[in-house]
Amino acid sequence: MNKQELIASVASKLDVSKASIKVVLNEILATVTDTLTKGDKVSLIDIGTLKPVQRKAKIARNPKTGAKVNVPAKKTVTFKASKSIKTKLN
Repeated sequence: MNKQELIASVASKLDVSKASIKVVLNEILATVTDTLTKGDKVSLIDIGTLKPVQRKAKIARNPKTGAKVNVPAKKTVTFKASKSIKTKLN
């Protein structure tokens, strides 16, 4: 499911316009992004937790050539699914 499909699904279930749902979803995503950018985690009960993490710089190998490649340090986001999602999936 992509963003447009999510908007359409929620709009049809709530009998609300797609434009209204799009505005709300964009604000939710902006808030989540701002929170992660500040270094804080976002916990959504029944879904999971998004947490910003810092990856260290490392040396990797190019699988084709075997040459060493420097991979710089970077920030990324990890996601840990909630217990209820894991239970429903299994």
